[in-house]
Amino acid sequence: MHAYDDAIAEYKKAIVMDPGFALAHSNLGNAYQQKGDMASAIRGLMVRPLPVEPVRTRSS
Repeated sequence: MHAYDDAIAEYKKAIVMDPGFALAHSNLGNAYQQKGDMASAIRGLMVRPLPVEPVRTRSS
């Protein structure tokens, strides 16, 4: 279990540095799942949507 706790801490650090880092969210969720903490696993898999800039097109 200790290895999962270490992994969870590292994935959380990665997510703080880059909230859109989907692989870190996935791995965080998987680590929680391996520990049997399904509620945290689901929260860990949630990736905050990135803001989308509107597409600008040329007017004819």
